[in-house]
Amino acid sequence: MSDDPRRELAEIVEDLDAHMRFLKSVGTSGIPKDPKAKAAAATAGTTPMTDATDVRARLVEQARQMQQTGRGAPMNAPTRPPLPPPDGNHTLPPAPRLSATTPASVPPGVVPSSQEPIQPVHKPASQSTLFTSPEVKEEAVEILTMETIRERLGDCQRCKLHAGRTHLVFGEGDVQADLMFIGEGPGKDEDEQGRPFVGRAGQELTRWIELGMKKTRDDVYIANIVKCRPPNNREPETDEAETCLPFLKLQIASVKPKALVLLGNTAVRRLLTVKQGITKIRGTWFEYQGIPAMPTYHPSYIIRNPKDRVRKGHVWSDLKMVMEKIGWPIPQKGE
Repeated sequence: MSDDPRRELAEIVEDLDAHMRFLKSVGTSGIPKDPKAKAAAATAGTTPMTDATDVRARLVEQARQMQQTGRGAPMNAPTRPPLPPPDGNHTLPPAPRLSATTPASVPPGVVPSSQEPIQPVHKPASQSTLFTSPEVKEEAVEILTMETIRERLGDCQRCKLHAGRTHLVFGEGDVQADLMFIGEGPGKDEDEQGRPFVGRAGQELTRWIELGMKKTRDDVYIANIVKCRPPNNREPETDEAETCLPFLKLQIASVKPKALVLLGNTAVRRLLTVKQGITKIRGTWFEYQGIPAMPTYHPSYIIRNPKDRVRKGHVWSDLKMVMEKIGWPIPQKGE
């Protein structure tokens, strides 16, 4: 549609002319007059009509005047005539085009005949809810054995962390475990031994598994976001995490656990891309690649706050939810 009102009116005249020809083809010679004239005609038993030729001639004359004077569309330009109901024997011509500047006032509850009712659009909630993380999109991950993944990783030097490591810490546990724990990265003890969670934080995690869940480390699989120790145990930087994540994703796909326990903010942010802190989202189910994921505190946090019974209670509550989800019996006090 042109921005020139004169051209717009000419286009409307053209469409209206086509519509008038259609009305004639179905036996109608014009459009109804004003309501008062129509009511009077109905009383007299006749149906007076305004001849289509007169309407077209009047519109053409108005368009000619506009071209001469440069004025906009006249205020008394006729509106679109009502369409007769289709009877299946005729094809309706296109409806006259409306100007972008023409107000489209439609009474409440009335839908234009040429449109379908507009349905409200419901946007997803901004924060993650039960078993959903809107930021995470499912992706196709190759299914490999753990041995193949380790061979593919090799003597990894893909990021700068390799320069300061003693041992690469791949992960360990049952490669068909129902439950997988994922932490941040190796510490000093892990770097020296080449095993995940064997330092003080690892000992705390072992207590959770053995004393709380009544399982052993061999019943679960344990891994980290990065496989080399960051200097001074700092949080892995973005490039380091993104370099190592593809191998962790392969490990998750290989194990196919029934649930994930994400230990601390780093694991949550890197796998779920959730911005809220662990204190706000722990105890809430999320989903990673179709796998239920439970965020909870990192064992090192509990070690640094030994008198914080509230946080310890939160961890136990989270672990009980995990056991219930994967079908493990929940130990009672004294067992």
